[in-house]
Amino acid sequence: MNISNFFKFQLAILLSLLLFSCNQNNTIVELKIQNPDERWIYLKKRTPSGLVGIDSVSLAGKHEHLFKLKIESAGYFVLYADEHDMLNLILHPGEKIQLGINAKDFLSSAVVKGSEDNIELFNLVHANKSIRKEITKLSNIHSDSAHSPNIIKIREELDSIYFFIIDSFKLSMENYILKNRNSLPVLYVLNQYITPKTRLFNIPEDVDLFLKVDSALLKHYPESELVLELNKLLKDYFNETSGSQINSNKLAVGDIAPLFSMPGIASDSVRLDKFKGKLVLLSFWASWNKPSRNENQNLIDLHKRYSKNGFDILQISLDKNKEAWINAVKNDKLIWSNACDLMFWNSKLVPLYNVSKLPSNYIIDKDGVIIEKDLFGDTLYMFLDVYFKQQKK
Repeated sequence: MNISNFFKFQLAILLSLLLFSCNQNNTIVELKIQNPDERWIYLKKRTPSGLVGIDSVSLAGKHEHLFKLKIESAGYFVLYADEHDMLNLILHPGEKIQLGINAKDFLSSAVVKGSEDNIELFNLVHANKSIRKEITKLSNIHSDSAHSPNIIKIREELDSIYFFIIDSFKLSMENYILKNRNSLPVLYVLNQYITPKTRLFNIPEDVDLFLKVDSALLKHYPESELVLELNKLLKDYFNETSGSQINSNKLAVGDIAPLFSMPGIASDSVRLDKFKGKLVLLSFWASWNKPSRNENQNLIDLHKRYSKNGFDILQISLDKNKEAWINAVKNDKLIWSNACDLMFWNSKLVPLYNVSKLPSNYIIDKDGVIIEKDLFGDTLYMFLDVYFKQQKK
């Protein structure tokens, strides 16, 4: 091989390696389209400031298209035709995925290969869509019953069903987040809406969950714009609410229980300081929350067994409908003090006692000191049994 041919050979190898390297860095979406119409499809990137256009293609007569883009970090993208046909995607640098859609219905028809994140994301979006349908059904029943003489009872029943659906769905999504906090689909879970104006998760009531996701994703995706935006959102929240004050509300065993007063059933003020000298269970619940309604049956037995020993219960409901709250108290036969400001998760006691789930509780001794928290069922029985046996010694 002469010198000229040798250099040509080396140059060809260099160019091949360079081309291979460039292709390795490109993210490729192979799009296959059924029933193409006359619209355009746009590939856009989600950023903290909104959607940014990346590429576009006319659907007219096209059954295939190749989106090739170079991205620096993993993030969320949107395949968009109009407000009815849009599909969220998660793309990673150097990733190659195959995406099949029907132009008549992007979401229902979408099939993806080569991306576990997008398979998870599509499943989560379908779950959200199902919940929205259930909520819409309840809303339609409410509208159709507007002039019924039994509207109050119907509304109470619908509220109970609504909150049960939301509570169950939220619990399943919390479990998903905790098991998958290192993956980008959790960003969708945290930011999803269950009605056009209602988010499933919010700061401050779910701040602990947001912090866990923030910590996990920052380790795995430190350059992702949306991950960095979540981190900034949390920092701004703590700055605005004075981080030291928020941290002080992370009540622990050994802390003095914050005093408060709240309207009771008979409109009289229920005050925590009136329970001083007793062992009191401060219990957070709601008429629409099935787990706390089930726990109420345990509390009845506990109250019967230990009230003669100086044990009492103070329940705080996170209801927003007074009739539903009062009816639940009567139906569950709760004979101890119950209070509610009808502010739902916006109740002043939610941040004060760091309530993020229902049921929740604190056990407060005769001096107002928290000695245990979040004990239920048999565990709570055992704790009280040991406590009162020790008091007799």
